[in-house]
Amino acid sequence: MNQGERQTVLPAILVWTIVGSYSFISAQQPYSPPKAIESIAPGPVLNVPPILNDGLACLLQVFHGQPIATGYLARMSEKQISQYAELKQLFDQGDDDFCRRAQSRGYQNIIVAPNYVLAPALSKPLSHCEIPLVDLRRGTTAEFDTSTAAGDSLQMTVGIPYLDYGRRIDFALDEAQEILGYGWSGRGPSGRWTLARGAAIKFQLGEIKPSVLRFRAAPFLVSGIVENQTVSFALNHQPIGTLVVRDPQPREYALPVPVELLRRWNLLSLDLETAQAPKNLGLGNDMRLLGIRVEWMQIDIAEK
Repeated sequence: MNQGERQTVLPAILVWTIVGSYSFISAQQPYSPPKAIESIAPGPVLNVPPILNDGLACLLQVFHGQPIATGYLARMSEKQISQYAELKQLFDQGDDDFCRRAQSRGYQNIIVAPNYVLAPALSKPLSHCEIPLVDLRRGTTAEFDTSTAAGDSLQMTVGIPYLDYGRRIDFALDEAQEILGYGWSGRGPSGRWTLARGAAIKFQLGEIKPSVLRFRAAPFLVSGIVENQTVSFALNHQPIGTLVVRDPQPREYALPVPVELLRRWNLLSLDLETAQAPKNLGLGNDMRLLGIRVEWMQIDIAEK
């Protein structure tokens, strides 16, 4: 091959290689901010649930232009981390005066993140906030109304996980994430803690039968201070029972589930009125409101 041929062939090979290895990327859809944020009033914004590194809060701030309580910084000072921890505990307590207490701290707006199932204890006070509330859950599965979920003809709802009777969900594995609502820690080697005064499980059933809720758990106890954890259960906002958990060792518990309260898709709420933060008891720096650590959970068909 002479020099002239090499000058023709080598560029051709290079072009062929580039064309063969290049994959075209389709154009990305432009982001349209939620119309609801147009109602943001001048003044600081509290995004809930509070997240230490909140990318969504930063994104929305680009459009509403107001100061935010949480966001994202590569490095945070102790003061900033402490402020986040205080806001998180305020939110996790689920008090009726949450809005008033947020306003007393100078916040003039509250934004509820999309796809976040809000604790029932907070739903009512938030709906009566005197400061602007932007609820981005509207139109998502996080806003579901379980009272409308009855009937055999209802199709499975996208975003609400399907749960077979007898299927055991291991809370130490990632598989548990799909059924978790608010109020749960990340997975650990022995399961997950409830870390607020309320926690929830969301699930769908293929058929409705008399059922039993079974789970294995251990409580957060401190000798002489926290002697038990009282856990009240509600299914679709209707009480189904209360357990007082005293045994410090993990053990199995069972709770009958009234068939008349079951729907195709369901919200199981846990109210943990005695949950405590270790830091508030002088035990380290953990400000999470610990109640029980759940190892696994399942729903069985009740024996006749």
